[in-house]
Amino acid sequence: MLRCSLWGASTTLAQGGAMHDRPADAWPIAKRGALFIVAPSASADMLRRSLTWGRGCHQHANMSSDSSYPSLRFLSEWSEIRVSKNRLPHWEIARVACFVTFRLADSLPEDLLSDWRKERDAWLLDHPKPWTPAMELEYHKRFSARVDQALDAGHGSCVLGIGTNANFVAATLSHRNEVDYLLHSWVIMPNHVHVLFSPLPEKQISRLVGGWKRFSATKIHKEARSSGTLWQKDYFDRLIRDWDHFGNVARYIRRNPIKAALMEGSFMLHEAPWVKRLLS
Repeated sequence: MLRCSLWGASTTLAQGGAMHDRPADAWPIAKRGALFIVAPSASADMLRRSLTWGRGCHQHANMSSDSSYPSLRFLSEWSEIRVSKNRLPHWEIARVACFVTFRLADSLPEDLLSDWRKERDAWLLDHPKPWTPAMELEYHKRFSARVDQALDAGHGSCVLGIGTNANFVAATLSHRNEVDYLLHSWVIMPNHVHVLFSPLPEKQISRLVGGWKRFSATKIHKEARSSGTLWQKDYFDRLIRDWDHFGNVARYIRRNPIKAALMEGSFMLHEAPWVKRLLS
């Protein structure tokens, strides 16, 4: 397992039992049997290509705190996995980048959900995790894409399309950014929210998402002088495999309002500056 870090004046990389010192103005990128050095002035596209490592590598780039690019860790076959379950099974791995979707309680018709759950549960029995990349792709084509399409159809009250409510959710997401997690990209749609982020050490995805929903629901109910269940209890999540996967998810978040044919002002989109450069 290879790990690379940028530490102060020089960078030390252990590879094949040897230690290699590099100047602080270069980024060490580890790949099995190879070492790449990328200058900080490299373009976003060059950085992305340089950081697209072979599948199964530990895939961890740890930058200094004043770097434009944050520390990111991706899913690997050696990761220690914590499994939690509500209606949906959830994988949690410390500090691994994650894409989550949480939605309003009335955002999907119950008859659609019932048929979807039956088909998905039958498929999961025949395809237990861990999945190959091909199996994961099949799952998301069969099930995730259908949910996304149904959400974009605009079912339910769509109270997040109201600017005040969207601001409450945005403030909630930002509140503990860089304390409990690193926000990379998010979009608040009228009836659901997509977030691409990395939990910081000792922080569980399930607790973070639960906190976002509780805090924002309190604010929205107080503003509307209402009560009841605002958010669906569970959420959808996907651990990020590599930089290509990260870029695909970030592009999906950016394009979601266009795909749903939303008008300006009915959604809220945020991207970290370095994500904007990555997608440019």
